[in-house]
Amino acid sequence: MHNHSRKCTLINRRNGNIRISYSKYKELAKRWGGDEKFIDMKRELKHDVRSHGAYDGDRYICKWDKDPFTSEPIVTEHMYENRVAASDSILNFADVSEEDVEFYGLHEYPDVPGWLVTTIRDTKYWKKPDKYFQYLNGKLGPERKLRIWVLIFRDQADRIAAFKQVDYWKNGNKNEFIYCIGVDKKDNILWGETISWTEKEDLKIEGRNFIQTEMGKVLNDESLMKLAHYAEETLGKRYVKPEFTEKYKHLSVRPSMTAICIGWAVILLVNLGIVVWVIKNDHHMDERSVFGGKAKKQSRPSRGMSSTKKMKPTRKRRTSKPIKRRRR
Repeated sequence: MHNHSRKCTLINRRNGNIRISYSKYKELAKRWGGDEKFIDMKRELKHDVRSHGAYDGDRYICKWDKDPFTSEPIVTEHMYENRVAASDSILNFADVSEEDVEFYGLHEYPDVPGWLVTTIRDTKYWKKPDKYFQYLNGKLGPERKLRIWVLIFRDQADRIAAFKQVDYWKNGNKNEFIYCIGVDKKDNILWGETISWTEKEDLKIEGRNFIQTEMGKVLNDESLMKLAHYAEETLGKRYVKPEFTEKYKHLSVRPSMTAICIGWAVILLVNLGIVVWVIKNDHHMDERSVFGGKAKKQSRPSRGMSSTKKMKPTRKRRTSKPIKRRRR
């Protein structure tokens, strides 16, 4: 009998299938209450010609218990064209040096693909609120095409750090809404800002005001959970992902200096290659063939003749017979 290995699959909200290990399946089943349901596939033991044996199999399924804190977020990466960020005609983001990154405590963009990507970017790990924000990203991602980030800026009394973050991330990706929170050494909230490409400017203004007035005076699990519920209520109902393809298709993107240098280098190498190829192959062309006329055929010297002397062709003369005339 041919034994087949276990095949475990995780199905997300978009009905996409993701292969997982058996240990991961058991871990999720335990987290979701351990209620595994057996499904009889009603397969009889049949002969498999390819494996020269027999096969059979059953199925076990375990469903999510709908608890946000037991959800399993899955992050994927997609490519798109953002002409607004790349064009200098509308926005011109300032250059950010390494000294600026260190001085203002700017955040590096995280590696997105994977199982666990913390949404609250901070030196401290906020387990409960971060888990809820991950749940929101899994929920609002398919519904609103939205990705939420929360950036914490420590020991930054001025909101200029948020403006530097805008330049560093070039305003983020087009489907993102970013909350920026500045705190002091005692986690007191000093200021708030929002970053997003959304055309709903009121969402950005309201989000900034909520951080500064309603979220709370101290950054803790309670205040971050307030922000999470506020984001679920407002972004979940009113956020609209911007469309760059049709609206900004008239924009032209100027290539970078690196791209220009690479282009010139490629052109130079191609031209040098053509010149070397022509020289090595010793190609000659007749002038008439260049200007569209018919090229002259060059006759090759025959054997025994010198190639330097030209032999003139001889013409045969016709001899005429004398005409006899009669005398009268």
